[in-house]
Amino acid sequence: MFRTRAQNPSVAIIEEGRSGRVIYQEPGGSIAGHWEFGGGDVTAILSMGSAAEWRSRAAWALARRGEILRFIGEEVCRQRSPSSRADIDEDSGTICLRPSGAERPAAPSTARPAGPAEAARAFVTRHSRLRSRFAMFVAFAAVALAVVLWLAKSMLSIQPGPGNPIGLCVRTDRHVATWISSLEPYIPSLHRDPSKNRYTLSVLLIPLDGAEPQLVPVHRGLEPNSFSLAQILGSDGTSLWVDGHGLRRIELADLSVHEATGPEPKNLLGARRASLPPRPEHFLARAAFLGTSEWLGLVSASEAENSYRVGGLVRRGNSLLHDNDGRRLHRALIEPFDPAPYQRIASIESLADTAYYRAGLLRQDPDGEPLVLRDPVSLLLFSESSRATGSTVVLSRVDLQGKPLWRTDTGIDHFTVEQLLPGERSSIVVGTRPRQPDRVPEPILAIVDSATGALVVHSLWR
Repeated sequence: MFRTRAQNPSVAIIEEGRSGRVIYQEPGGSIAGHWEFGGGDVTAILSMGSAAEWRSRAAWALARRGEILRFIGEEVCRQRSPSSRADIDEDSGTICLRPSGAERPAAPSTARPAGPAEAARAFVTRHSRLRSRFAMFVAFAAVALAVVLWLAKSMLSIQPGPGNPIGLCVRTDRHVATWISSLEPYIPSLHRDPSKNRYTLSVLLIPLDGAEPQLVPVHRGLEPNSFSLAQILGSDGTSLWVDGHGLRRIELADLSVHEATGPEPKNLLGARRASLPPRPEHFLARAAFLGTSEWLGLVSASEAENSYRVGGLVRRGNSLLHDNDGRRLHRALIEPFDPAPYQRIASIESLADTAYYRAGLLRQDPDGEPLVLRDPVSLLLFSESSRATGSTVVLSRVDLQGKPLWRTDTGIDHFTVEQLLPGERSSIVVGTRPRQPDRVPEPILAIVDSATGALVVHSLWR
């Protein structure tokens, strides 16, 4: 009776048509072999591997090789062919199952050719080795192909660099959003056709509460010039509506992108109110009317002697000259005048000696009045840091006596300002950093907190 030092050994037989696998299992490990139906007086042939193969992959069982082979043979007979016996060749690891009444084959001799059993065992061994080698070859070829594809994509392809902003930024109740166009990686060639370039169009969401910006891919594989009219349409409070290469909506809760059907909703936050977008200077006003009898405005020295002297006339909506004269804050008492909407200056005084260059008072609407902040009552003032070339945009908050409460330099070149998006809690300036030799100016977006003047700057290269 077979006895093994292993506890609870088992044999599993797996069928795969007219062949399959045999797996011997014990707590110390497992050994896998192959079986096939035989011919003649051989019911089935099991190939469990030669001693050399065990030495490399099952050295723990090599000392008990004979015992394990006998156990496998007896267990296979018990499970599948109780009327058969197992003839074992320990050298090759081949087990032949024969009917119990069949004669045992004579041992092979050098004096005569091998019999059918030996030929069958040799065939099974060669077949198993060929299958193993073929499987290894296929696996190696697959790995080699994957490596080649990875090298072609990651090492031979050109990484175009960061994406660039396109179109206008849109301010909603929670974010500033803009389109980012990114050239997709490509493999270079001597005669590359630029029309074959493909682009990814993403929406950059910059939270107004100081959280990290997030880039949301919306369209991939776009042809050049297929998204030149892309625009951010606005927010309905829960979704951001965009039109880049077809109408889409971005759920703000999880940033998932959905194809939209039908027209976009009306009255979206941040939606453009006119066919032509307003220019930055449209959000600057010369003066603010404080009630019905008080006026606070920016006046140059020459204007104080002429247009804005006692007896001069003022009215709401006065245009702001974009010149380089230094302007100072003046406060005037005004009285009704006929015809309306003019009012007469009864008295006027300069509030401070601080001069502001290319200055204006911020307002949220091109046709509206300047923003008047509370606690304390004050105004937001846009100006240039100096008269010199390369000066930067400065935002200030001043009280009604002309005293600055804070002053923040945004770091944006004054002549590159593309957008002004004023607000009660914060104001946004979009432009580029001052030009440096041999460098492309970086597009940036500056957010200035209205209460403290705190500055947060985000690059629009993504």
